[in-house]
Amino acid sequence: EANAITIIQCNDNSTAEGLSTFNINANFNTITGGATNNITINYFQDVGLTVPINGDNYNNTSNPQIIYAEVVNTTTGCVNTAEVTLEVSVTTANNAFLELCDDSVEDGMTMFNLSLADSQVLMGLPTGLTVAYYETYENAFLEINQLPNPYTNSTAYNQTIYARIIQGGSCYAISELSLLVNTLPEVDREEEVFYCTNTFPETITLSADVENNNPNYTYSWSTMAITPEIEVNETGIYTVTVTDNTTLCSKVKTITVSPSNIATIDNIEVIDVTLNNSITVLAEGDGEYVYAINNSNGPYQISNTFQNVEAGIYTIYIKDIKNNCGIIEQAVSVIGFPNVFTPNGDGVHDTWKPYGTSSQFNSGLKINIFNRYGKIIRSINPVLGWNGTLNGKLLPSDDYWFVVTRANGQEYRGHFALIR
Repeated sequence: EANAITIIQCNDNSTAEGLSTFNINANFNTITGGATNNITINYFQDVGLTVPINGDNYNNTSNPQIIYAEVVNTTTGCVNTAEVTLEVSVTTANNAFLELCDDSVEDGMTMFNLSLADSQVLMGLPTGLTVAYYETYENAFLEINQLPNPYTNSTAYNQTIYARIIQGGSCYAISELSLLVNTLPEVDREEEVFYCTNTFPETITLSADVENNNPNYTYSWSTMAITPEIEVNETGIYTVTVTDNTTLCSKVKTITVSPSNIATIDNIEVIDVTLNNSITVLAEGDGEYVYAINNSNGPYQISNTFQNVEAGIYTIYIKDIKNNCGIIEQAVSVIGFPNVFTPNGDGVHDTWKPYGTSSQFNSGLKINIFNRYGKIIRSINPVLGWNGTLNGKLLPSDDYWFVVTRANGQEYRGHFALIR
């Protein structure tokens, strides 16, 4: 059996109009009526079957062109011939265009539904045509490596692929499909800011932070505001949708407003009357805190404990560094006892009294002074101290002893030297 057929091919871009490359053997079963066992086909350019041609790759010389297929039964030697008409379609189809916004990865790649371009490609063409898409013109021409649908572009932001329009199994035309990925508005997706709750009802500014303040952008906040910035004084999560009115691409920015505030001091623990006095500050709050002693300008330290503190009265400063919500301060006393005093009227060490005492701190200490023989000499005021006299008379240079009792019953004993 040898059937006359017509093979329609699209124009090959590499040749003149009306010329193309044909794979005639792709139609083997159609020519033979489906017979394949012990069947071969030889192709010839002339009716006399004297000029053989390559059935896998043949370039027509005219449009249309008739060639001849010699169908041979290799078992019986019987031969039949049929005309094969090669025709190059010079029809055209519409170029098409698909446009999408970039996805959340923002790499210029996104997934296209290629079927959405069919109506553009086929507009004004005869009915009954179908469309398949290929990455290159060559693939579309050879009908190999058809693209899946949906398809993610392989060239960022802008890529041209090809539509092969098919009519009755033959190539009707090949057209271009442009895939455009529009960039999203230039704005960060997430941001965290801090609100000092101790400053309520003062407000802070939340901003979409759009680069270059693009005039084509519009804004929609979760608060219903439509401005690039808003003022808030409550913690929580806020969102703003930024839309490019040129491309209609949108991007959502989420701003988390976290609380921060000035520290609250729960307690200050003092270990004193030791070789290594220390102050430990116990503070709480929503902020992140650092600590300094006697200077609000620092240096500040992360540790809330100060070691090797000499006896005296200090001011502790606690600063919020999460959002600079402020500095809180508190005075603290570290008790200690001088081991010598010189009551000579020069204004330096003229009285003996514990370090770390004042009208605010440790004014309730009970202090008794004894001579070396254990006889009590004076009970003194811890704030005023002792000037080295007894009943208005100067006592001699000597070692003297003391007993100090705190309000909690804690007792300290020691001695000091009076030097004149």
